Amino acid sequence: MLLVRLGCGRRHRLTIQLQRVVEEEVALRKLAANLNLSERMTFAGQLSHEETLAAVARYSVLVMPSLSVNEFYPNIMKEAMALRVPCVAYDLPGIRAFSISGGEVCLVKPGRIEQLAQRIFDILEDEDLRSQTVQAGWVRVQDFDIRKTAHRQAELFRALANRQVLPGWVSEV
Repeated sequence: MLLVRLGCGRRHRLTIQLQRVVEEEVALRKLAANLNLSERMTFAGQLSHEETLAAVARYSVLVMPSLSVNEFYPNIMKEAMALRVPCVAYDLPGIRAFSISGGEVCLVKPGRIEQLAQRIFDILEDEDLRSQTVQAGWVRVQDFDIRKTAHRQAELFRALANRQVLPGWVSEV
């Protein structure tokens, strides 16, 4: 389990903040106590959007340990990148599609807990990797700027109105 691996936290003092943990919270609190990690964990519960952004801005790394194939362009990752917080996640189709250059997110094969923990430590310990990941994430998240998105949508609607095909858009209707 990731908590066990992170509990061996080398020289790092790790604060683990879990959000939206409901049914697993009792078991996780018990495990944290058994591993002597209770003082290093915060169970945030349900946070407002503003509270979530404030918390993410304080993170050294955002970890998305989800194994759900329904994760597609997770907003929390985009927000972390906009706040210049590096991200580590399992290599799922939606997250891989979001990480177009491969450097925006440190990806790990799904279910590989040891590798996930190692990538977290890599981000914490390797300043070059951290800087490269933060910069690539910052560049990528600019694609989601509302002004750029609105401009692309307007361009698409004009092209459709004129029955034109835009490069990179589907040509068949």
